[in-house]
Amino acid sequence: MKILNEQLSGWKTRYHDARKKPDVWISDEKKVAFIQLRKVASRSSKFAFSQFIMGEGGGSNPPAPTSDDIKRLDKQYAHHMAPRRVAALAKTHYIFTIIRNPLARLYSCYTNKIVSYKEKNRPNILGSWGIHLDMSFEDFVRRVAEIPDVESNTHFRAMHPFLTHKGCLLPHTLCRLENLASDWNVVQQNVPGFPCLPKMNQSSVSGKLLYSDAYSSELAEIAYERYHKDIELLGYEEGIKGMISSLKKKGTNRQ
Repeated sequence: MKILNEQLSGWKTRYHDARKKPDVWISDEKKVAFIQLRKVASRSSKFAFSQFIMGEGGGSNPPAPTSDDIKRLDKQYAHHMAPRRVAALAKTHYIFTIIRNPLARLYSCYTNKIVSYKEKNRPNILGSWGIHLDMSFEDFVRRVAEIPDVESNTHFRAMHPFLTHKGCLLPHTLCRLENLASDWNVVQQNVPGFPCLPKMNQSSVSGKLLYSDAYSSELAEIAYERYHKDIELLGYEEGIKGMISSLKKKGTNRQ
């Protein structure tokens, strides 16, 4: 009976999470909206949008929001919205988001939700997906590759389902995390008074590697297949194929 209850609880967790819609922060007054994606500067972006709202979009130095401010504004301005609703919003509002190299995002998910949680003795939030805190990165990637997007936790679900409707991209501006300083300027040009993006939630995992160092060529190809729609649609294909080619050369040189 205990095992059955645990299985039912796990199914309910997966079912609920897989149907989560993205948080969309909306200022109707300023006609601007932000699609928030997990593991892509989400805390920093919420901070910036909260600061913008508190400053009413005016002045070059709006007040810095506290964590309580962000929670309060989150309830007021963040909405769970299906892509079709975001598509309708895009007709009247300027919409932007932050995207990230899918393989780097997956590695960040591992270091933050697996390695860091184990170091801090925190409960496993991904156990319902057959993921445990003793997993190697290779086992983690292989397990995630087995889970379709419609059943995935939001931290490792692909980005494109949140950013497209009927095959069309919804945001007017895609800010790449890898090029955020210049891409964020585009947002600030379109939204006068929008604040700079702070650096927050830096990984504290000891001995942190570059994400590319964590992959073998085989593992990178598995992740590529898992996130190929993101990679192609969001413009990461050339860079990731180049990374895989480089990893293959390194593997040959070691032999």
